[in-house]
Amino acid sequence: MYIPGRTLTDIGETLGRGWHVLTGDYEDPLASFTAGVMSGHAVLDGVRAVLRGGCASTFGLLPSVKYALWGYSGGSLATEFATELQLSYAPELKFVGAAMGGLPPNMTSVAATVEGTIYAGLIPLWLVGVTSQFPDVRRYVVSKLNKTGLYNATTFLSAETDLLAVELFVGQNISNYFVDGFADLEDPLVLSVKHSDGIMGVHGVPRMRCFA
Repeated sequence: MYIPGRTLTDIGETLGRGWHVLTGDYEDPLASFTAGVMSGHAVLDGVRAVLRGGCASTFGLLPSVKYALWGYSGGSLATEFATELQLSYAPELKFVGAAMGGLPPNMTSVAATVEGTIYAGLIPLWLVGVTSQFPDVRRYVVSKLNKTGLYNATTFLSAETDLLAVELFVGQNISNYFVDGFADLEDPLVLSVKHSDGIMGVHGVPRMRCFA
């Protein structure tokens, strides 16, 4: 069982059932939160590493072992992208299923929903996370942030190094941080990343049972 982004309680519950549990840092050293393709690949690579490497023999995993995916919220994003990418990226893996909760199928829609709410901090976390994988897009986004004033680039980019900084954005309209509001995010550079890494269902149809 691979569990992206789950808690110790979840892991304890599954271990209590006698299952083997794999969990890992699918966001990589850049903390690439919501980078869908990279996250999906990382999940699949993690499963490959266990099944192919010494872990399989160390833990007594038989070639017939059954394995599944389980993720919630940010973990569900990694899980869902893994299900989409499995056929093209890791066709040798044969998952029996995947369970996902709190799915964010379209990050642009999520941003519109949380703007001005207690969850507004998800927007800067999303943008600094996904653009860590696309330096040209990161440079563009930063160039469109206000350099002075209450809603400035320094505050916005604090989300890159401190997850607790999300509390700074509670109730804020994140569009205020951009020179021309969210219209700045309609540039073709940004749209290409929104499409490739922020919309589910683009990269393929899962070949496993999925529960959401």
